[in-house]
Amino acid sequence: MHRWGAAEELIEAAVLVVCELVTNAVCHGAQPARARRRDVAHPDGRGPESSITLTLGLRSDALHAEVYDPSPDLPVPRSAGHDDDCGRGLAIVAALAESWTTGWAPGGGKWVRACLPRAAALAPG
Repeated sequence: MHRWGAAEELIEAAVLVVCELVTNAVCHGAQPARARRRDVAHPDGRGPESSITLTLGLRSDALHAEVYDPSPDLPVPRSAGHDDDCGRGLAIVAALAESWTTGWAPGGGKWVRACLPRAAALAPG
């Protein structure tokens, strides 16, 4: 993103959003090792069906981040308690992204996309 000329504020926000989306894909979207078939490619060429794919696109007005994983289960925002170790990821994404959405991928699995405005600023604190 530095090579693309993105502002430091956008890079910092993108790192947090991408970390949350990829962590969710790893924890909730990846198939268990015994269910993986490494020899089967995704229909659109993404690689083995158990792979997680991150795609970034920087446009004039926004950064688009998309994470694909093989699970058909769409993410559901949760409310985390004060002492909970998890459950805040999508709230972080919603706070930093202009918008986020999810859907089922052709051929199986799902994608989660977040759009961060080029003028992104981190919330104080």
